[in-house]
Amino acid sequence: MSSASSPGESAYVLHVCDYAAPYKGSFIRQLELLDDELGARGLGGSAFAFPPAAEGTDWFAEMVGHGRRAYTLPPPGIRALGAYSAIRALLGSTGCDIVHSHFLGYDIPSALAVARERAAGHRRMLIWHYRTALERPLAERSLAQRLKDGLKFRYLGSGVDRYVAVTEALAREAAARGADGRVSAVVAGCDTDAFQPDPDARLRGRAALEVADDETLILHFGWHWKRKGGDVLVAAAKLLADRGMARLSFVSVGAPPDEVAPPVRDIPFTERVAELHQAADIFVSASRSEGFGNGLIEAFASGTPAVATLVEGQRELFEGVSGCYSAAPDDAEGIADAIETLLEQRADWPRLGAVNRRHVVRHHSMRDWARRMADLYEEVAAN
Repeated sequence: MSSASSPGESAYVLHVCDYAAPYKGSFIRQLELLDDELGARGLGGSAFAFPPAAEGTDWFAEMVGHGRRAYTLPPPGIRALGAYSAIRALLGSTGCDIVHSHFLGYDIPSALAVARERAAGHRRMLIWHYRTALERPLAERSLAQRLKDGLKFRYLGSGVDRYVAVTEALAREAAARGADGRVSAVVAGCDTDAFQPDPDARLRGRAALEVADDETLILHFGWHWKRKGGDVLVAAAKLLADRGMARLSFVSVGAPPDEVAPPVRDIPFTERVAELHQAADIFVSASRSEGFGNGLIEAFASGTPAVATLVEGQRELFEGVSGCYSAAPDDAEGIADAIETLLEQRADWPRLGAVNRRHVVRHHSMRDWARRMADLYEEVAAN
């Protein structure tokens, strides 16, 4: 374990995060807002632990520069014993009440460390955060996969005090996998301050993408190509071209160059995600499975009309929202139809985008998420 922060006073919660992306993203921002909320309640601060690669990122340096307690751990996986020892050391140095594990990688070493602490007479609460939906329904999982679920959720996870799911759909999925009775849905939020209509950002984004004023920019995030339905988007784009729909520019952010095909073009992932959303006229989520549709919610907050597939974990985000059209998963024709419908309603885009933004501000504010998460901490700690 390496430290980029001085020990300081005891922490209320230790976030153990398998996260080392080069960009801050929504995840780090929500942790910062949660830390601020805990401080405002007088509950004590937070400590944060990440894999070694995080230490070289700008966001890690920024956290330390702002006085947050950030550390690095040995990587998860085959070196789990080293991670376990480092987490135990952090439990001792921070004196935290709650250990909150994010993104799966450190779930097991966190559980083992908390179990050892409890055996030594120290009260520690454990939370596992459930973020990513299974790519196949539970009923289609093999015997080996179901046995693995039992091992993790019912045996190794027996000491977990609460599973937190980012959508109601994921809460049901976690319960069915063996976490029944210990799952809470704390539906994720969006940084509505960072993602909002901005005409100047729109101009910059379109110029950077070399999209003309009279072109319709259709945006997609494709870094998990199959899960995000990148191939389905390509098929839908070809259908629209065959229908004679002209002046459409399809961009998939982070798509693998060897997978993407015309008329969709790939661009590298960038931290200027808000600017991309501003540049877009239509956002498309063609996902086959989704834990929480961050891109979709960010598009809504930016005032952009959208098309989204009816997958669990995503459909609950847009049900009843008139600024989003839907299609079945794997239905390229349905996605093409929805895009064409939106193109026919071009004059109504400002109203549809405003509906989308109001929905996110009302239901998915990241500050509201931080308050709900802090409430859950207090509930868990009181039991």
